[in-house]
Amino acid sequence: MHPAAQFRPALFELLADADPRHPQEAEPRLRVVRGQLQESVRAELERLLSSRRAARPYLSEPSVIDYGVADWSALHPARAEDRQLLEREIRLAIRAYEPRLEHPDVSVEPAGRPHALRVRIEAWLRAEGHRWPAAFVAELTPSGARLDACEEAD
Repeated sequence: MHPAAQFRPALFELLADADPRHPQEAEPRLRVVRGQLQESVRAELERLLSSRRAARPYLSEPSVIDYGVADWSALHPARAEDRQLLEREIRLAIRAYEPRLEHPDVSVEPAGRPHALRVRIEAWLRAEGHRWPAAFVAELTPSGARLDACEEAD
């Protein structure tokens, strides 16, 4: 049996303090396994989808100041054109700010309750020469996003 492949964690995980109330710093994880990598991407997608940026980017190239998705609260979930616009916005944000996901395919549907949308993101998750299909399902509300654990995509 081969040992599980290990990958470098994202910079955010190296810099973030998992327990800020504890005065003793934990040893940083220099390698993570696939499940930890998937959780890292899920958490980053949740932050990305919960962040709002201005309607138009400030710079021609994506930058930190443009992190997030344009405010979608004025869009109507029942309108296909509005959902397609949000799909495009999310796809562009993923391409700009989550480089571990390749070729993201995004679908947006009404979530069955007012002001809520269901978002499914399928992509190739890649790290250090490895790649595999992955899917993330999110519920978007005006107050933010909640993502379920990563699934194996079809």
